[in-house]
Amino acid sequence: MNAPGERSGNTAAQIYEGFISALNHQDLDQAAQFVDVERYRENCVGFTRGFVDWEHAKESVRQVWKGLPISGST
Repeated sequence: MNAPGERSGNTAAQIYEGFISALNHQDLDQAAQFVDVERYRENCVGFTRGFVDWEHAKESVRQVWKGLPISGST
């Protein structure tokens, strides 16, 4: 099985940029297109106890978003 980005010929940088862009737009469904959700492991420092899978990582990202101002507001 190819990594998600390899199917379309994307470079590692394009995959990373797409993932970060999706996170910046708070679109976890789009972000999932750039990772292998079956193998994904993340250590969300301060939010999880060690490495977690994609589903638990999404929960920690949602916690981070709660602490960030909404784009365009002051």
